[in-house]
Amino acid sequence: MAPVTDPAPDDTEATVTRLAGAGARRWKAIVLASSGDGKTRRRASDAVRLAGSLVLFLACVVIIRFNPRIEVRIAHLLNSPPNGILWLITLTWILGSLGVIAIAVVSGAVTRNVPLLRDVALSALATWLACVAAGVTLGHTGGRPPTPDLGPIDPGFPNVRIAVTIGVTLTALPYLSRALRRLTLALVWLALASALVVGAGLPLNVLASVAIGMAMANGVHLAFGSPLGLASVASVADALVDLGVGATTVTATPQQVWGVARYRAVPDDGDGGRPLDVSVYGRDAAGRLRRIVANKIRPLLDQAFEPVRKLARQPRKLVFMVGGNAAAQVLTAVALGASLHAFGTHLSLAAIFFTITIASMLGGVSPVPGGMGVVEAGMIAGLIGFGIADDVAVAAVFVQRLFTAYLPPIWGYASIVWLRRREYL
Repeated sequence: MAPVTDPAPDDTEATVTRLAGAGARRWKAIVLASSGDGKTRRRASDAVRLAGSLVLFLACVVIIRFNPRIEVRIAHLLNSPPNGILWLITLTWILGSLGVIAIAVVSGAVTRNVPLLRDVALSALATWLACVAAGVTLGHTGGRPPTPDLGPIDPGFPNVRIAVTIGVTLTALPYLSRALRRLTLALVWLALASALVVGAGLPLNVLASVAIGMAMANGVHLAFGSPLGLASVASVADALVDLGVGATTVTATPQQVWGVARYRAVPDDGDGGRPLDVSVYGRDAAGRLRRIVANKIRPLLDQAFEPVRKLARQPRKLVFMVGGNAAAQVLTAVALGASLHAFGTHLSLAAIFFTITIASMLGGVSPVPGGMGVVEAGMIAGLIGFGIADDVAVAAVFVQRLFTAYLPPIWGYASIVWLRRREYL
């Protein structure tokens, strides 16, 4: 079998025999990310995230002491699932918390990755101790005043299961493959949503628990470092074979760049084969990649903003466009105000504008077409937060959305057909 060299700190041209374990390496790559030469580094970004997590936790603690009514209303709104799907939500809560912890532990055990198991164990222990310390210092409810109308919602602070899940997940992410990272993150997001629905915690308690887990995970990464995410020489050789480029020898070049592993590969098509320069980018090359992407994207952005510059040179069209959009937003707010008035209540125009703006932002970032369902939920939560009764808020929002979002596409389609027949479009 052709020899392949591994990058070494002192002798980058040292060669090792390529073993017949390519299949095992590919199987291991499904579970774990590339570890390169096995080195780890402490990143400044981990320190920034640690500081941000502590600030988030302190902010949650301060707000919890005021016991905002909007938080309780949102919790009650979320904690009302149909009985028919309650089992599914509970199962999602279990799989997204305990299941994710099991994925991290099993991944480390099956692949015999001692650093992964060590970091996960320390993160889980540190997170549990931090939760115990927070409960002892701040009290069982985190300093929240007595709230008798919580019903089945657990006011406990913090939620140990959520905190440990976040801590273990974020600690294990740098070790896991991209596919497994996406799976675990998806399960965690589902677990957080399910926790609110099953009443496992109030929103601010859940957010504070997430902050504890984030802080402990970043603390472990600062203490022991995390993998570079670069491929090893054997992985590079296997990848070249998968691409149809067999190489007799792969060597690490003497000149290496931060976050980028550079190799020289000699094809196996005889002595006349032209050497190949191979570069493998890891997470530490983010700054370099950002510069490359920026240089390529900037011309595209210039082209995209050229119509905007032309429009700015035509004030009349600019006034029509901005004024028309502003008028549409005012009419949307007036429609919601009229809907509230029809149900015997009212709200200030400023509060309505704020509610619609936040709901529109939530709908814009959601993957649902048109933000359907997300916008309605945001508007209902906003109205309830401003003191509108739950049943009135739900009815008013759906009446407003019926006339502003659901019915307009009907005559909009007829208008498009008419314009196309007369070749205006």
